[in-house]
Amino acid sequence: MNSGQKLQWLALVAKALPKNTAALAVASALMDRLNSKSGQCNPSVGTVARDLGIDIKTARRALHNLKRAGLLKFTPTFGGSVQSSNQYTPVTTPAAGRGTTPMAGRGTTPKNGPRPLPKTVDRIRKDESRTGAPLEAAPDAPRTYFESAPRVEPTEEQKAFARKHTAELMAKLKAASVSQ
Repeated sequence: MNSGQKLQWLALVAKALPKNTAALAVASALMDRLNSKSGQCNPSVGTVARDLGIDIKTARRALHNLKRAGLLKFTPTFGGSVQSSNQYTPVTTPAAGRGTTPMAGRGTTPKNGPRPLPKTVDRIRKDESRTGAPLEAAPDAPRTYFESAPRVEPTEEQKAFARKHTAELMAKLKAASVSQ
């Protein structure tokens, strides 16, 4: 893919996902890492997140939004018998029948039914909003607690890099759309 094709693909991403800035940033980071000669583009999700100064979950969600929109293909790559990363291939013409709303299938199973709740969710006996009593788990409910990883704020250098990179990308997209 040459630089013109990269810009055209980024313009397609911007048009298909206009309000998803994370997906646009991740798409831009993938284009930066795409080898124009060999077509190889296989950074890990952690590498993409680190490049942009965002959380890994945000990068993963943006990648899957690009995939759902039909703009990106993943092919797993293996280091021995363990998957090491994915080979990312930009799709310049989205598949027929795919919408540009990547969140359409969210919250459903592949058969378009509602996603069942996990079996470890606590059952609540008293609701503080109705009774004023504190929330208590039912006696037969398992005690399950989920801890999230501490949020790591990006450094000022990472923030400056992201602002500069986004400004350059938007200028190139604007120039590409004006020339068409």
